[in-house]
Amino acid sequence: MKQAFIYTDDKSQKFWIINSDGSDIMVNFGKLGATGRYQITEYDDEIECQKAADKLITQKTKKGYKPAPDFNFIDRFYFDDEDFGPHRKTSHPHFVRYLTDDFYYDCGDE
Repeated sequence: MKQAFIYTDDKSQKFWIINSDGSDIMVNFGKLGATGRYQITEYDDEIECQKAADKLITQKTKKGYKPAPDFNFIDRFYFDDEDFGPHRKTSHPHFVRYLTDDFYYDCGDE
């Protein structure tokens, strides 16, 4: 499940995106209009992953982040994560949709 949240006050406008499909969580956060930073956390199973995602969402909403159901995921810039390389959760949605083979996400012997 991919969700976006926005925080706005007098001093700043920030975004926070979480994608918790499967057994890993990708979080992308930063100033609104920027690419932001990515963090990927892997869990042993989907249940543990979903509990962690729910906890993170609760923490962010308590801090004042509001859900942004109309967030534009398509017109954003996407970059590979430095630690993980290409990853389905940090790649552009069109790339993930059309290039589904694991080959595209493998940085093995080039």
